[in-house]
Amino acid sequence: MSHALKLADITAEADRTMTVCNACRYCEGFCPVFPAMAARRTFDATTLDYLANLCHNCTACYHACQYKPPHELDINVPAAFTALRAQSYAKYAWPQSVSRLFHHNALIVSATTVFALGAVIACALALLSTDTLTTPRTGPGAFYAVISHEAMVGVAAATFGFGVFAIFMSAVQFCRANALNSAVLLSSDNWLSALKAAASLEHLGGGHGEGCNTDSDAFSNARRIFHQFTMWGFLLCFAATCAGTFYEYVLGRLSPFPLLSFPVVLGTLGGVGLVVGPVGLLALKRRSDAIAMPRHSSGMDYAFLILLLLISLTGLALLALRESAAMPWLLVIHLGFVLAFFLTLPYSKFVHGVYRLLALVRYAQEQSP
Repeated sequence: MSHALKLADITAEADRTMTVCNACRYCEGFCPVFPAMAARRTFDATTLDYLANLCHNCTACYHACQYKPPHELDINVPAAFTALRAQSYAKYAWPQSVSRLFHHNALIVSATTVFALGAVIACALALLSTDTLTTPRTGPGAFYAVISHEAMVGVAAATFGFGVFAIFMSAVQFCRANALNSAVLLSSDNWLSALKAAASLEHLGGGHGEGCNTDSDAFSNARRIFHQFTMWGFLLCFAATCAGTFYEYVLGRLSPFPLLSFPVVLGTLGGVGLVVGPVGLLALKRRSDAIAMPRHSSGMDYAFLILLLLISLTGLALLALRESAAMPWLLVIHLGFVLAFFLTLPYSKFVHGVYRLLALVRYAQEQSP
């Protein structure tokens, strides 16, 4: 079956699902998807992309639905929207020629990780002496005695810079297709509402604040909590990088910094968050309802979470052993995983946060008086 036909089938199923849901409306108070749905009578492809990215996949609607399998109408909003979200990532990818990277994303991310790690290790073996890779180094500038400042910053800036630009271009295409014009995007009220919802993950509360449904139809806020650990862990690590840049370029202090310095404290808290969050989410995915959240669609999630976990574990190990003989190799391995993250940034599950935030901005505009 061709890619175009698969996309048409997924869109047609989402259209059928929303048409039935719009006639029922039992779930109208569950999350933003259903009020946004109720304001429409027809569902074209871009509207469905918007609704799918507005969905937080708490599965409350599936567990409450009287038409879910084995009913003959076979309504499964989480499964339909999960497939459609994955297709939307490819649909709005920039450049469009690489959109197929999303179709086998777990394999692509895994292969890129192996390649990046192997490339960094190969370069270390080829360019660095045995003494450099086995001698303990301490004090300011110790990391740059292993890998030069120019090499470290140059590779990171090039790969991360491209990733940010590619995500920006993808977001522009999503905005153009989904009625996110300047009036919507320049409204501070829309952004405040969207950022509040994103920061608190209130829509993972299942519509009642008790959390997502579990495989036993009970409610739990565990998924919301582990998402919070992951999101805030990542933001703290990013803040630590920004603080480290300020220390080096403005204050003239070279890393590694003292343990109680601002960059290290932020990075440590972020690293812990990026261990607790991904481990918790991986465990929940293993126990999730396989019908509401199909296993075959989770590859992208697993690859992204495991890569975040590897980055945080190697980063924390580097912090703990930075004055030992293991530091050079831990630095090389950690940078290999970071390089893989930067290379896959615009073509991994990371983009879902961008599209979901933009969907929340549009929803805030629709709900404004």
